[in-house]
Amino acid sequence: MGAGEMTVRKKYMAHVRECVRLAGLTDDLKVRNQIIALARDWIAAANKEEKEEGEGKEDEGNDNVLLLRGLPPLPAYRNEDDE
Repeated sequence: MGAGEMTVRKKYMAHVRECVRLAGLTDDLKVRNQIIALARDWIAAANKEEKEEGEGKEDEGNDNVLLLRGLPPLPAYRNEDDE
């Protein structure tokens, strides 16, 4: 990989940071829940990529929690179709 190129995991985590930023901009709880769910999906994909590629460092695991930590706790998103 050349200098300045991002790993796939770092690209995924950039998406997580953008989701967290966007979630912080909305007052709509349903939209916020959907954006946070998307961020969690990106985190899962990043962790899977890290596991498959073996690129990660042990101390990077807490970054995922810290990204979501600043947001207030939210109830689980329920799809209206599930009711």
